[in-house]
Parts: sequence; C-alpha cells; structure tokens
Amino acid sequence: MSDRHSSIAGTRMLIIGASSGIGQALALAAHSRGAAVALAARRVDRLSELADRLGGTAHELDVSDPRAIESVISAVAANFGKLDAVVFTSAVVPFALIEETDVETWLHAYAVNAVGASHVLRTALPHLTDSATVVIASSHDVGRPARGCGRLSREQGRARRDLALLAGRTSRDRRDPGQRRPHL
Repeated sequence: MSDRHSSIAGTRMLIIGASSGIGQALALAAHSRGAAVALAARRVDRLSELADRLGGTAHELDVSDPRAIESVISAVAANFGKLDAVVFTSAVVPFALIEETDVETWLHAYAVNAVGASHVLRTALPHLTDSATVVIASSHDVGRPARGCGRLSREQGRARRDLALLAGRTSRDRRDPGQRRPHL
C-alpha cells in the first residue's frame, strides 16, 4: 500500500451508516490511521458507544429525512471547519420480488438508497476541501440485479451516477460555476 493510501492522519471524515457493518469497520480503520471521525446513523446508542471509543462525535441521522441530513452535515462542518472525506454506507435492502413489495417499502428504500445518498452529496459540497474524497458504497449488483434485488440495484445505480456526474464537472461548468470536483 502506498503512503497516499495509508497515511490519513488528520483527515476530517464524516461516515454515514457507521453504527454497524462496513461503516463501523471503516470508522475503526480510519481512526487507527489517525483520522478525525464524525459518525452518523439511526442507531444512536451503538453509534455513541463507538464515537466514545474513537474520540469522535455521534450524530443521530435518518437519511430518508432531508432536514436531518442538512442539520448533521452543518454540525459536523461547523466542528471540523471543512471535510476531507464523506462516506455514505447506509442502505435499505428489501429482499422481495416487486409483486411482494408494497409502495411504502419501495418509497422508503428509494428515499434512503438514492435520494438520501444524493442529498448527502449535495449538502456536503460547500463544506468539502478542494481535494476531498466522497464515497457512496453500493452493492456489486448495481448493473446486474439478482432476483429480488432489482430495486436496490436501480437505487444505488442512481446514486453512483449522481456521484460520477459531479466528479466530471469542472469549475467552468456554466450550470454550476465554482463547483469542486471531489475524488471518487
């Protein structure tokens, strides 16, 4: 591993979905390499325990709530000044065929997996450093859905396209002058 990847000491990182799984593992790894971490997730009890252990901050966040996203990112940015990295690992996975899924389940999954991820990205933009890294974790099924997982593939594919579109912008983009290009 090169120094560029192994030395993240001092990196100011927001990890969304950090109460378990990949988000929690990333928080532990980032902290062990010297990053300052702000953690966000719905399960604030688990999150607070992890934040205390890492010397970070815990923020209760339901990513299906746009106002909550704005509030958490604003608080984290106020604490850190700027963000060097934002990682989105939250996901809702309704493993069911479309004919077995009610519309409320569909809307909630879309609100988390596509709209939530995109709104985190949009809200974080003004707070990113010029060399910031943004990661939206998604399933390997994006683009090749398995039976019962089609919605997850579509929703995460949407978030992945939003991130790719943003990364392709330049400061000369007439639609959004001054926008920075986070690293993928």
